[in-house]
Amino acid sequence: EKLFLLVNQSLAWLKEGEESAPGALDGLDQVAKNLEDLSQIDEKLGGCLETVMGCRYQLEDVARELRSYVEGIVFDPSRLEMVESRLAEIHALKRKYGDSIEDILSFLENIKGEIKILENYQSRLEEIEGALDKERRAARDLALSLSQARRSIKEEFERKVIRELKDLNLNDASFQVSITHERGEDLLMEDGPWVSLLPHGMDKIEFLISTNVGEPLKPLAKVASGGEISR
Repeated sequence: EKLFLLVNQSLAWLKEGEESAPGALDGLDQVAKNLEDLSQIDEKLGGCLETVMGCRYQLEDVARELRSYVEGIVFDPSRLEMVESRLAEIHALKRKYGDSIEDILSFLENIKGEIKILENYQSRLEEIEGALDKERRAARDLALSLSQARRSIKEEFERKVIRELKDLNLNDASFQVSITHERGEDLLMEDGPWVSLLPHGMDKIEFLISTNVGEPLKPLAKVASGGEISR
């Protein structure tokens, strides 16, 4: 719009001027006519006439180029409004996401990456769940093997501890290894209940002891004194 206005103003000054003053080309025409008359009186003014005519031809070229230029200007108010709106959007994005177009585009790429992750969430979740299930099965197998190994040596271990207690003059002592489980959802036992996997397998191990005849077995950690535990 500004280009259109300025070019037309320039053409007007070249051709039409204002009411109080002629256009530049009209003024040069008048100067050329006067110099033509004067050169007939004094030939020395012939050079001035040539200079003025040269200027006039150059201004005609300028006017012709400006007319061609203004004809190529497409002034579309709706497009101007669209461009201004777009620029306003860009300024708003800069305030929110960065100081430059590059920052905005970088933020856009990051968002696209996050969207892609969210779009692949289900397949990724299934992949993770599959890996976890595999690890759970491996942990269950190890826990079962460890529990079976513990139970296989339980009685022998109890006999050896009782012999050691007798050597410590605890002749009436009884000793037993308690192997129990904690209810949970990690492992299904053969007899039905689900149990938890613990840091050291599926078993809760507790040593039970009675140091006198007729006394019930109690947890070693609760009934034995520090000296007895050391012995």
